[in-house]
Amino acid sequence: MKKIIVLLVLLATIGLGAYQPHFMKDPEISADGSRVCFSYLNDLWLVDYTGGIAKRLTSVAGNDWNAQYSPDGEKIAFNTNRNGWTQIYLMPAEGGNAKLICSEPFRILDWFPDNQHLLGSGSEPGFRNIFYKLNLEGNYQQLNLWGANNAKLDSSGQKIIFNKRGLPYRETYTGSFNGDIWEYDIKNDEFKRLTSTEYSEMYPVYSHISQKIYYAAAKGKNFHLFKTVDFKDKNQISKSAQLGNWSVRNLEIARKSDRIVFELFDQIWKYEPEKNSISKLEIRINEDAISEGIVREEVRNKAKAFAISPDGNFIVFSYKYDLFAIPTTGGEVKQLTKDQAGIENIAIMPDNEIFFTSFKDGEPKLYQISLGEPFQKKLVKWSEDILVNNLQKSDKHILVYYSDYKRAGMLAIVDSTGKLLTKIKEPFLDSDSNSASVSPDGKYLAYIELKPGIWTRHLHIRDLQDKTDKLVYNSEDYLSNFYWGKDDKSAFIARGGNIYRIDLQAKDDFPNWEDKWAEILSEKKKDENDNKKPATTELSIDWTNLADRVHKIVEQNGWDFP
Repeated sequence: MKKIIVLLVLLATIGLGAYQPHFMKDPEISADGSRVCFSYLNDLWLVDYTGGIAKRLTSVAGNDWNAQYSPDGEKIAFNTNRNGWTQIYLMPAEGGNAKLICSEPFRILDWFPDNQHLLGSGSEPGFRNIFYKLNLEGNYQQLNLWGANNAKLDSSGQKIIFNKRGLPYRETYTGSFNGDIWEYDIKNDEFKRLTSTEYSEMYPVYSHISQKIYYAAAKGKNFHLFKTVDFKDKNQISKSAQLGNWSVRNLEIARKSDRIVFELFDQIWKYEPEKNSISKLEIRINEDAISEGIVREEVRNKAKAFAISPDGNFIVFSYKYDLFAIPTTGGEVKQLTKDQAGIENIAIMPDNEIFFTSFKDGEPKLYQISLGEPFQKKLVKWSEDILVNNLQKSDKHILVYYSDYKRAGMLAIVDSTGKLLTKIKEPFLDSDSNSASVSPDGKYLAYIELKPGIWTRHLHIRDLQDKTDKLVYNSEDYLSNFYWGKDDKSAFIARGGNIYRIDLQAKDDFPNWEDKWAEILSEKKKDENDNKKPATTELSIDWTNLADRVHKIVEQNGWDFP
């Protein structure tokens, strides 16, 4: 009798020590559909598909995420940044020693059926979301130049289904960036579009036991769970009453059944094909499994925004909603703000005065602070009545992109003290493209105008002294990143992923021609050793046929953004 009482007390103690976790992510289901692996508190955990107490699989400094079961159910591949950057590790399905298999920053998408290769996505300069095939020794091959992050293989390993574009947190979005589902035939190197609707379809997965495809699609205010064979007859599985205000995301499917797990806000849910219904996966974590309540974080690559001083002596960066500075050679970090008001953009002037965007009553304003006077940030008065969208340093000036509660796309030019020099209100400027630049002598402003409605871009140069404005160049491509050349004779701009040079002054038609008689016929030859004054240049612009002096100098193929 005493033994029974002790056992009951022990069971009650264990029950009281377990709690329900929130904000788990990246659920993955085993091949037989019996186990679910997920990421929580930066580690990987394991729980039965029927629910219960979760078991921790990893416990290291850094984040582990995006687990993928091998087809035989014996191994789990996962992404981690435990060494400071994204890598791929492999471990037994029930936990144990994890080994590094690839140091390239690929995102794991799926396993090929042979249990020896992974499907991953990565990027290269000029390309993004490229599909790769990786083996377990870390070798990899590129499959194409056009991939995606939400992608899965079919049972043969010959086809990839994925969504192109799509905004996961804008369910009711309609427009050019809505998500469509595509299929890629690896052997024939062919793409096929499967959906083309007004709204978005995302997170597609193949069934490995039938011809069905499961996916999330926008309906009403949510992404719902659907299944189909050909996208003509679609069967909605989830109900609005079940989802509430939240959406289905990140589907994963079992290979030997159509059991599915997915994210729904801060919980993991499951689809049971036998019942054709969804329900919450009840997960409990034993409190003893959490070693301590302190979260330690290695501050590496965590700065949201940063700027380097013009003299190169120090760096200012944002972290955890505040502003910090550190010498470029390393050393003690100096905290500059401590109100956690949020930091969006940073600019450092030649006198080391620091300007940045922070929030006042939820609205972005322009502030300044001195390195030698921490915690003494000052609101730049003229910015009280505007919303600051972006900051850009341009030599001795700050370019402030702003809106005035009625319209956006306006620009203010500020000197190194924060004094407002002028406002440009008439054109609509793209604040995300470094679309303006003041010449080093402060005489000219180059800016890229975005035409709302037709969405073409136009390069203008404005004389800041006489206020005249000249149209230089038009393009339907994406214009951005204008820079004045150091020779005061040229400028540079990016167009559609390529780099163009603008010759501000017309060049001589015969630049290499020399008059060989000049020296012979001259009455007095100049001594080569005479003191020569260095040539001085002054920025001037020859406006005649300037648009014809725009030349492509760097070409980068493949700038297609799925």
